[in-house]
Amino acid sequence: MSESSNNVEYLQVELLEELEPGEEYTLSFYIRLSRNSLIAINKIGAFLSSNGLHSKIWMRFSNRPQIVFNEVAESTLSWQKYEGKYVAKGGEKFITVGNFYQKHFIEEKIVESSAGSRTTYYYLDDFFFGKQVMAQEKVTPRKPAEWSHTVYFQKDSSSISHVEIEKLVAFIQQLPQPMFHPIKVEGHTDQDASFEYNLQLSQQRANRVKERLGTFNFQNIYSTWLGESEIIYIGTKEEKKGMNRRVTITVER
Repeated sequence: MSESSNNVEYLQVELLEELEPGEEYTLSFYIRLSRNSLIAINKIGAFLSSNGLHSKIWMRFSNRPQIVFNEVAESTLSWQKYEGKYVAKGGEKFITVGNFYQKHFIEEKIVESSAGSRTTYYYLDDFFFGKQVMAQEKVTPRKPAEWSHTVYFQKDSSSISHVEIEKLVAFIQQLPQPMFHPIKVEGHTDQDASFEYNLQLSQQRANRVKERLGTFNFQNIYSTWLGESEIIYIGTKEEKKGMNRRVTITVER
């Protein structure tokens, strides 16, 4: 979701079913400002409608959102939660989130003076819109997603064992989908061979894991390899050297 001097970008979603008249719905999501943004703003709003909003050019919509968040979302390091309520008129099928207000109606705060252009760009995550769960209903808490994983390898090998593949698949399946965050794949080795050999081996390991992740349609994967430069265990016990023969996967949130 973004805004520059000439263009405005919105997030629009078609709901699974029309809203019921008189029912109260909750909208919540987490928001974080991009590090490349010059300005943070308030009055991010959500507009509910029976039809989607469309424009051939990236212009600001003149519609007035029914849910408005007046707090400035200024952090580039941590996620800020927005939550609001809406009583449906009935028949609403689309929700559009963004900035619907002209500059003189909003509060602006310069957060990154080194940014190259007058741009505001926000990331949104963990989006929810629905009815409130009644107090008497038992809600099973969802286990938080794990955002990093390590794949281990045998000595002098870049092949992923069946056991490690099963662990990798389990890690991937618990990630929220679709996944838009960058995924970093980093290869490592022990110190049992030459620096040049270990650097090449760590590259091969990183590439194997990256290829496996690619089969799950992740779009933003990049790899790096460090050879023996960041070992965990320094010693001669063979069973502990296995901690160094690894590839780390990190979802960069």
